[in-house]
Amino acid sequence: MLGCGDSSQAPAPTPSPPARAQPSRALDNLSDLPPAARRAFESHPEDFRPLASPGPNDWLSVHPEEPQSVGDFWLAGPNRPGADGRGTLYIQPLGVVPATDSLRAFASDYFALPVVVLPTLALSELEVRRRHNAGREQWLAPEMLGQLEQRLPADAYAMIGLTMVDLYPGEDFNFVFGYASTRNRTGVFSLARYAGEPRKANERAFKILAHETGHMFGMAHCTHYACIMNGVNHAEELDRSPLSLCPVCLRKLHRQTNFDPAARYESLLSRYREADLHDAATFAQQRLSRIEE
Repeated sequence: MLGCGDSSQAPAPTPSPPARAQPSRALDNLSDLPPAARRAFESHPEDFRPLASPGPNDWLSVHPEEPQSVGDFWLAGPNRPGADGRGTLYIQPLGVVPATDSLRAFASDYFALPVVVLPTLALSELEVRRRHNAGREQWLAPEMLGQLEQRLPADAYAMIGLTMVDLYPGEDFNFVFGYASTRNRTGVFSLARYAGEPRKANERAFKILAHETGHMFGMAHCTHYACIMNGVNHAEELDRSPLSLCPVCLRKLHRQTNFDPAARYESLLSRYREADLHDAATFAQQRLSRIEE
């Protein structure tokens, strides 16, 4: 189980650089791919930033993690899209939530799978423990995953719950943005902490949706580059993270769905322009240019 949010544990007194394998060695063999596809996984320095050493309150200061190579990912035996007829991503609104149409379209472009938004499930139908913390009512995220597992459609590759209630994964955390299982096909994320101007709120929602769904594909937190799969401990760290997958994590997704890299970036470019996400659109355009060289 993996979640991203604020931990109440004390951080390490002196942050040390995160553990990182050599990113070029973390990729598997690309020789079987055509040249244009191989270029999609090249780590051009203008496109992919190195992962900076964490600050005292950042995720890796509190949660030191080992890198996961593409080989490690594959050997772990992640759930495969299409196996046993499970090829659809589902978004399950938990209570009244906004923006499900844009999130559905984004997820479909990002993960190259069909995405369906299910009818809203009333919060009153969920049997989940709650607590009050810092003036907020919070719901226990692992128990929400258990409730979703009971409702998993037969053709679901994975299902992620979307809610406006605040979440926590355990007593040692103040809150969590989202929480997901790498094995049990379920995750949940909350929009409770996305107050602010609409464009920024929309970008944060895209980021957490992409991150938690990435976990359901079997991806661990990334320590190779600045990447959407980096762990995040607070809103500032979330805002610093890119919306994109780094070459290593992109290759993990490619091993799962065998998407066309150029077509994926073209779809995302249109999506980001529509959402007024300039940095993400510029990145998608740059990667398209690299692939088409």
